[in-house]
Amino acid sequence: MKTNLWVIILVAIGFLGFLLGYSMPPFIEAGVIGGGPNKVKAGAELDKKTQDYYKNLMQQE
Repeated sequence: MKTNLWVIILVAIGFLGFLLGYSMPPFIEAGVIGGGPNKVKAGAELDKKTQDYYKNLMQQE
């Protein structure tokens, strides 16, 4: 009985560790975790022409 419980606990910890490790790189890349002084801004940088295009979409109607 004790052996089965430890096996279940180890499998659960392994699975949760995998999920946590799999989700960390996007948080680090976006600057949510460990950004420090060189924080990366989330989102894409748009050039002036693309920004003007999106601003004028509502005015066309």
